[in-house]
Amino acid sequence: MKRIVFGLMMVVIVASSCKKGTEFTSLKVTVYDPYTNIRIANWPLTLTEIKKTSSLNIGGIGYNFNSTILNEVHTDSNGEYDFGEFNTQKNDKYTYTINEKLIDKGVHNDVSLNASNPCSVNVNFLPPPPYGSGDSLVINFVYDAYEKYKVTNNNYTTSHQLTMWNPGTYYINIDKFKSGIYTNTKDTVFYADGSTNNYTVNW
Repeated sequence: MKRIVFGLMMVVIVASSCKKGTEFTSLKVTVYDPYTNIRIANWPLTLTEIKKTSSLNIGGIGYNFNSTILNEVHTDSNGEYDFGEFNTQKNDKYTYTINEKLIDKGVHNDVSLNASNPCSVNVNFLPPPPYGSGDSLVINFVYDAYEKYKVTNNNYTTSHQLTMWNPGTYYINIDKFKSGIYTNTKDTVFYADGSTNNYTVNW
């Protein structure tokens, strides 16, 4: 009998320890038209878990992250969606966003979002690649503290046409090795709601 009781106690202890690393978070979202303040039905919502996986990149801007989509839904006829309660990681390496807006862990979040039209960005290279065998080029676009898009010497072409970007401020970090010399360039740009934009990287 003592062995059975001891075994049950161990199961409870293990189960409790597994829960210590998580906490309950709840989220309700309402989406508005920013010009009329009318609620928007059937607006797409994406709940995302983001884990910081490494230290700062070369040049000192932007961390490396792994993103996991937890839920993709649409607002109801009242322009709302209630995600209810879900488990979030307490570890500071983990953050959670709704349509890239940060939410607080361990509390109830009642979030208002403005419906916005995505902007598009064309990233152009002058002169176009390829470059020398020992050269490398990394362009990192960071939005709202998270890496939005990265172009490297393994995947760039003459021009990248990028769509479905949120309007707002982007921080750009360019690391370049050319003929054995390293240079770093930082830039800040603002892309307006529904705009079409060009960004040129000079080699």
